[in-house]
Amino acid sequence: AIQKPTLTSVSLQSRDVLKVFPNPVMDMLQTEFQLTSNGQMNIRLLNELGKVIQSQSFEGYKGANKINISTQGLPSGIYIIQVLDKVGQLYGVEKVIKM
Repeated sequence: AIQKPTLTSVSLQSRDVLKVFPNPVMDMLQTEFQLTSNGQMNIRLLNELGKVIQSQSFEGYKGANKINISTQGLPSGIYIIQVLDKVGQLYGVEKVIKM
């Protein structure tokens, strides 16, 4: 029998899971997101081809979390911000325009 994928406790039901600003961004991007529990997380910046440009691990805490990402020196274009848990489960994703 074919099993349907099941959602873990981390879900993408709300579009407001991950907030990024300012967007478009010049030099510093701020991210905000809510977590339901403490745990090791990873935030990644990808270019429009899906190549990881930056990756940063951090300790996430239950409730509001804020992480700043420097975009200084990056060429103008479209980038993707991803927040993942320690096993690589995608928690939130947003598109960002670098001026």
